[in-house]
Amino acid sequence: MAKDALVEVMQHAPDEGLIRGATDRLENVSKDFRLLLGSGQGRAPWASLQNQDDVIDGLFEIRSSLETLEKILKAHIDRSTGIEKCWQRVRNQLAKLDAFESDAEGLAGDENGNVPNRMSFDPDELPVSDEYIRWFETRQRGFVLHLSPTSISNTFHDYIANHEAAWIFTSATLAVGDDFSYFADNLGLHHAKTFHWQSPFDFASQGLLYLPTAMPEPSSRQFTRAVVDAAVPVINACEGRTFVLVTSYRALKDVASFLESEIDYPILVQGSQPRTELLNQFRLLGNAVLVGTSSFWEGVDVKGEALSCVIIDKLPFAAPDEPLLQARIQSMKQNGQNPFFEYQIPEAVINLKQGVGRLIRDVNDYGVLMLCDPRLTTKAYGKIFLKNLPNMPLTRDLNDIEQFFADLKMEEVLP
Repeated sequence: MAKDALVEVMQHAPDEGLIRGATDRLENVSKDFRLLLGSGQGRAPWASLQNQDDVIDGLFEIRSSLETLEKILKAHIDRSTGIEKCWQRVRNQLAKLDAFESDAEGLAGDENGNVPNRMSFDPDELPVSDEYIRWFETRQRGFVLHLSPTSISNTFHDYIANHEAAWIFTSATLAVGDDFSYFADNLGLHHAKTFHWQSPFDFASQGLLYLPTAMPEPSSRQFTRAVVDAAVPVINACEGRTFVLVTSYRALKDVASFLESEIDYPILVQGSQPRTELLNQFRLLGNAVLVGTSSFWEGVDVKGEALSCVIIDKLPFAAPDEPLLQARIQSMKQNGQNPFFEYQIPEAVINLKQGVGRLIRDVNDYGVLMLCDPRLTTKAYGKIFLKNLPNMPLTRDLNDIEQFFADLKMEEVLP
């Protein structure tokens, strides 16, 4: 934004002598503020920093720099549409900063979208809710300040009520079992009609579910190594053609590193290339192993033999230090709810179904699903996850995987 403003003013209002100093200051105070948020990349509640004097001062410097730039741009908005657009962007950032600093008080503004004592902004940019959480996200060279609702159910319910229409939500992962209440309640759909149809795929003959034995707990430092040790013979039995889906970027790096010295098949790793290119390579190679995290759990469609196995390391529970998760858990506890069974498990079940859904994409597909998390059998709630998986034969014997593919090859040979 600062760079764009500088270019526009230098081109259309070159007589403005204060613009470079204003944009340089905004860039510098933003970089300084990033350093105050700590090293590395991650997310944390704003409450962990909001009372620190240097952070308060840093945020004040950002506001002051934005206000200075806003005044300079405003003086020249009649000279070009580009300057006017930059001015509007600065105003919008100030409005968002207002909302963030005031903890969403008065966020809705008046009927014209005007925030009291400040400037207007697009009300769609920030949803209105009674309960918000402020949190921040650090990236390698930047940061984001977030103001997120702990629940959007009331907001979305009101939105639907104001738009007279039929609303249809369809997906293979809306329900936990045959129960749609988790999805419906989160969107404020209190009287929704729900229908559930079985998959057209014959999972009983097209798939095999493998749960390896003697796996350590996911919290163990040896868990990722154990996942790879258990996965290698399965990958070999599948002749590559495997997605290894993990639940963290650390596991992504470790699994990819371990596999390099363990298998002879091509290894493709999320982040090394754009997702589309990785998928195209995976299809063309025909025997590759792709290691991916969140972006490969859904929205990925690989039909045919190129993908014959999906290996998932852990049940996809959200990280316990996730700021939004912490806020929602606290809110649910205050309302007398059980956040683990009413929020964390349903969310993880739906995410697991997304990952599992990468395997069988067509009536002619077949393959092995390997789930490495021992909690599926050692914890009582593991039964909830197992009941939500496709109706595949279950085995804990590695030899059954080799037999599964041998039987398929025999069926192809027989007339």
